[in-house]
Amino acid sequence: MNTYSIYDIVAKMIGKVEPVGSTYVDDERFDNLAELTALTNLLLTDIMQTAEYKSRHEHSMSKAGNSATKFLDYVKEDLDCWYERKTNS
Repeated sequence: MNTYSIYDIVAKMIGKVEPVGSTYVDDERFDNLAELTALTNLLLTDIMQTAEYKSRHEHSMSKAGNSATKFLDYVKEDLDCWYERKTNS
């Protein structure tokens, strides 16, 4: 029996997003990209809301908040590096 990660399931449901240069294919992939970015926005919003708990006194709440904050810091650093490469190319 195959086991699939959440990523595998979502990627299969949404479909490919990378354009290939064919209008018909790329129109569908553009729609897929819109779905993927909408989902990503919702997920990031959930994570940002959870990050607000990092200063709570309850251990379980601050643990979740710190984990979310650490992830958001990683995403910011990754995006900053990506933008830096794009502006210097």
